[in-house]
Amino acid sequence: MSSPSLQHLIYLQRFKRAFLMLLLALTGWSAVVMALAVYKGGRTPDNMAWALGTTLEQGFLILVCFAAFTALDHGKLRPIAILGMTAAAFVLAAMPVFAWRNITDGIHLSPFEQMARDRLTKFAVTAFLSAGLLCLIPFILVPRMRRIGRIVQLTTILYLNVAYICTVLYIWDIDTRRIEDALAMMLIPAGACMMGMFVMHKFLSIRQPDPLTSVAPELRVKCPRCQHDQALALGESRCARCRLHISVHVEEPRCPNCQFNLHNLTRPQCPECGFHLDTEEVTSKGIRKVSES
Repeated sequence: MSSPSLQHLIYLQRFKRAFLMLLLALTGWSAVVMALAVYKGGRTPDNMAWALGTTLEQGFLILVCFAAFTALDHGKLRPIAILGMTAAAFVLAAMPVFAWRNITDGIHLSPFEQMARDRLTKFAVTAFLSAGLLCLIPFILVPRMRRIGRIVQLTTILYLNVAYICTVLYIWDIDTRRIEDALAMMLIPAGACMMGMFVMHKFLSIRQPDPLTSVAPELRVKCPRCQHDQALALGESRCARCRLHISVHVEEPRCPNCQFNLHNLTRPQCPECGFHLDTEEVTSKGIRKVSES
């Protein structure tokens, strides 16, 4: 019988594979619908512009879906990542249908129909921006940073949210002039913060210890044949006295979900992603604390 943590990991891997298959299916769906729409509506400049714009927007959404995909291994970020990926999948499925209507039926429209079409376009753009924002937020929070890096992360999220609100207000024609000025002012620092955050991640992020360098390069071993006590290097070696082949392998415990080093773990939970582990990974000191409490 599988443990709850292992079963949880299996479900997560199944969700990842299913979502990747869904993205592949949605890409094929979009390609077929766009080709049929252009074939039916004709290869006019407006129709080609609609088809190209929809394809580029879908490419951006798929890109941010993969950005949110990287946050699935982090327990605290997983809910918002799944929410953003789900919203993006719905938008990816609906965008080709919306583009089809504009390409094939956008020639002769009454004023009332044109007003309804404009309102529907605003809804579509708002849904597109909302899905993109929900996918970007967990991606920005993936790097584990300290002090200045954490401030940059939170500032980037703040700028993105303010820019999103300004964009939505601009789309819906709410105080257009002031919102347009605010949007121009917010997009520049938001983009600068995102670039700065990734640069700082390279230099200020918390490094995970390498299992090949975080342990001693040699180990005191007593030969099982001649009982000679000696220091042997990790890997393949020979006894200094009887020349017996001895293989010394050391592997530090790692989280099966995110591969975080579990050295000196004091409770059965990964400190990086929150994945629940077996108690055999917990040190005796941590077990003693749990029993005392």
